Amino acid sequence: MARMDELFDAEFVSVSRVTFHNCLRITQPEELLQYLCGLDGQLEKRIRAKEQEVRRYLWELTLHGQTPEIGTEGYCYICG
Repeated sequence: MARMDELFDAEFVSVSRVTFHNCLRITQPEELLQYLCGLDGQLEKRIRAKEQEVRRYLWELTLHGQTPEIGTEGYCYICG
């Protein structure tokens, strides 16, 4: 599969890509649990099967001052 900038090269004189790094921190264990369950149906099933263990683990992280980070990368293509 061709990269996006390669596809744009055929149509534009210049193409540049800017990368954005995002980081989501959810500091409340219950909110993090809900976020994780909302990502994917299979993941939710696995979490719900061991919900008390997962909930306890998330609370322990919070008590120790550790906040899980969810990172993503996004791209913006500038074509001229």
